[in-house]
Amino acid sequence: MSSVFLAAAAVVALLLVVWMLRPLIGLEQPNYTLVSRDGALDIRDDAPLTVASTQLTGRYEQSSSRGFRVIAGYIFGGNHQSERLAMTAPVLVGNPSASSYPMAFVVPSAAVRRGLPTPWCDALSLQEQRWGRVAVWSFGGRVSEARVADAWQQMRQALAAKGGSPSDSIGSRNIRHPRSRRRFAATISG
Repeated sequence: MSSVFLAAAAVVALLLVVWMLRPLIGLEQPNYTLVSRDGALDIRDDAPLTVASTQLTGRYEQSSSRGFRVIAGYIFGGNHQSERLAMTAPVLVGNPSASSYPMAFVVPSAAVRRGLPTPWCDALSLQEQRWGRVAVWSFGGRVSEARVADAWQQMRQALAAKGGSPSDSIGSRNIRHPRSRRRFAATISG
């Protein structure tokens, strides 16, 4: 039991150090081209990226720490090659009002180019994402199911005013970046 506690404490300490040093650390972020910006709404074209992802079920507040441990385990060397991967931003979380939704870290592009280590955990998958055109809605404060639902509704209204609508075929992403406001994004059509 004490080794589990020590391991958890070490992960928390590492994340705290990364958080404290975040202004000094240039975390890799996904590439995109900004198409337009109107208040809290950005329309952008996202470049393809690779994510390490796990599925969450249940309430966000309870399941997010479990999902984070699965993914953090992989990037901190919990893979068949014991290879550590660089931290990136943002953390992606699917819409927590769904019965099952993904949590993912963007995998560093250098690791993708040289070949990704094989996950040892069956709950983790590696996937290339090609979202293309996305709408991104910025909002402040702590992430909760209610706040994400509110952001989703505001983004839908802003998109409708511009003649667009979110596409439910790929889904939405709550983007958590350590140096910025929260963002909610969805692929768009129209």
